[in-house]
Order: sequence, then C-alpha cells, then structure tokens
Amino acid sequence: MRRNIVKFSIMMIMLYVLFPFCKRNVMDLSGRSDEGTENTWQNTIQQMVEPVVRYRCGMSYIGNGKVIIYGGYSRNNNNPYEFQVNDVWEYDVKDPSWHPLNTPWEMQPRSDVAMTYAGDGRALLYGGESNYTLNGKDYITKKHYDTWLYDRASDTWQQLDDGSDTLKVNPAVYFGHSMTYIGENKALLFGGSVWSDADTAFVPTNQLLEFDITSNSWTDLSLGDELSPPACDNAVFVYIGYDQVVYVGRGFEQVETWIYKISARQWQNVTAQSMLIPFNYGTGAYLGASKLLMYTSGNRFRGSAPTTWLFDATNMTWQNMTSTRSLTPPSRSGQAMTFGGNSKVILFGGSISGLGIWNDTWEFNGGHLSNLAYQ
Repeated sequence: MRRNIVKFSIMMIMLYVLFPFCKRNVMDLSGRSDEGTENTWQNTIQQMVEPVVRYRCGMSYIGNGKVIIYGGYSRNNNNPYEFQVNDVWEYDVKDPSWHPLNTPWEMQPRSDVAMTYAGDGRALLYGGESNYTLNGKDYITKKHYDTWLYDRASDTWQQLDDGSDTLKVNPAVYFGHSMTYIGENKALLFGGSVWSDADTAFVPTNQLLEFDITSNSWTDLSLGDELSPPACDNAVFVYIGYDQVVYVGRGFEQVETWIYKISARQWQNVTAQSMLIPFNYGTGAYLGASKLLMYTSGNRFRGSAPTTWLFDATNMTWQNMTSTRSLTPPSRSGQAMTFGGNSKVILFGGSISGLGIWNDTWEFNGGHLSNLAYQ
C-alpha cells in the first residue's frame, strides 16, 4: 500500500512539471501566437471529426459563414492506391468544425472540379474526371463536361447542363480550369487544358466563358491571344467585386497579373514582375474590399518557400503577407481555398511532398475588412 502511494505521488509530480510544456507544444503546433492573430494563418481544427484526407477537390463558400468541399483524391491504410470520393462536408467558420452532409450521390466520384459560390446557399460545379477500374487492373478515365448546382437548403445536386449538346457552347476543358461567381446568377470560367493533336498532349488554353444559371447556358467571351492573359491551367482566377476579376498565371520563370473588367469585357495587364516570386502551384480567394489573398507553394527550381500574398486592386499592388510570428501552411499542391465570410480565407488539404495527402484546415484573418462582393 505504501509503495503504491509513493508511485502515485511521483506520477502527480511528473504531471505537474510536464503539463505546462505539453500545453505549450500543442499551441505551437496549432499555429496560434500570443503576438496577435491579424494577418496570420491559424490551424483551426482540433476536433476528431474531419473529412478524409484529399487533394484536387472542389471547395466553395455558400454564405452565412459556411464552406463546403466535394470530391477529390484520397488514400488510406486499407488501400495502397489513391481513390476518388464524392462526399460533401460542411465547414463552420464561426465555430471551427467539420460536419458530414447526407447529400445523395448524384455524381460519380471525381476530382479536378471547379466550384464557386453561386448565391443564396448555393455552389456551382463544372467538369472534373473520374478514374475507375472494372477488372482491378486497367483504369478508365471518364471526362466530365457537365455543370451542377448544389443547394444547401435541400442538400441536393441538380444537373444544369450535361455538356453533350454539340450545337451549344460548352467549355472544351474538364481539368485545370478555374471558375468564379460574378453576381446576377452568372459565373466565369477561365483556362484549363485541352487535347492537341499536333502536340499529342494536353496544352493550356486562355478561353473565357460565362455561365448563366437562369438560362443554363454558356457564352464564349474569349478575346484571342493578343487581348488576353497567357494560356494557363490551374490559374488563380477570382472575382473581387467592383466589376473586377483578378487573374494570376502560375509559372516557374514568370508570373503575370491581369484584371478583367466584366462590364467592358476587356482584359488589362497590371503585372508587377519584381514583386511576385514565380511559383509551382497557387490558390487564391476573395478577402474583402477589392482584395485577393493568394497562397503559393514556392518554386522548387529557385528553392523558395511557401508564400502568402495580398493583392489590392485599389492600387494594383502585391504585398508579401507571410508571417514570421506563426506557422505558415507547409508547401503543398492540390489544396483547396475559398472566401469564408467576415474577411477570412479558408485553406484545406492538399498533397505534401514526402508526407502524403493531408486534411488540415487553415484560416487567414485579414483584419475586419468588408465583404462587399458577397453581400
């Protein structure tokens, strides 16, 4: 009995000594800082219930402080190969937590979709691809040229266009495209990759199309190479309000910034070459007050680290927002990123070299800016 009491006393002393250090380590790993949270990334999720790891999924703000993700590539210990999913999860920005939805599986599991806010608790989705096998050996790739609308009120998908009518205008891409909502029940789609018989490969395009949710129809707004940004897949392409969409084309050697004026249907080159570091993979999201937040994975040829950039359309300038006070999301590709309401941006998942596929969630707080584009 006395020996047990002694053991118990020693254990309590050890816990009392070690607990402060354990607690401090947890806070450090979460990305939180005692020096303030404005203009920094924070790893927000501590709950056990989270989406399965994934990358190349769709992600969209749907209003009222809620964000959804759909599809993408995943992996687990029971399956040595990557597989696609078609589940829908909702993220609560106000009370950081993920919740699985019971959305009927209307679509095949797919990845490489483009999703965007569509007003009134809705999200618009276009394209993607499904990879599956019938015999366990040979994989089949199904290309999707369809357009879908998600409605949170009914938790359902509705197919607006199946892309099969050759007499109608349809995007010629199914992966690498970017899409953004511009209000009045319309969205713009830019870029992607199309098959070239001459190159016997997929090549990027700079096509620009508009989708009208009311009439369920596409309109080609492409202006040609001389009047448009360079052809690009996986470009950052984000509506920032006040009749403007920002384009940023990724590249190893050069990065260009363009503004698209919606009412005039014109492109303007506002590139500031000396400020943006070329990057391998980047994602962007509206932040508020004519601002765009962009997270880039760095440049493996130049050895640059992941960087967070802020573009202000009032003076057409970029600012490096990478914080030295807190953690920055590790360099990755295939991550999803979206506006989260109340001048916040949410980043989720991706594939990290050497560390596999992740499901971590990050929030960027830009400091109480207005969100006019979504009001």
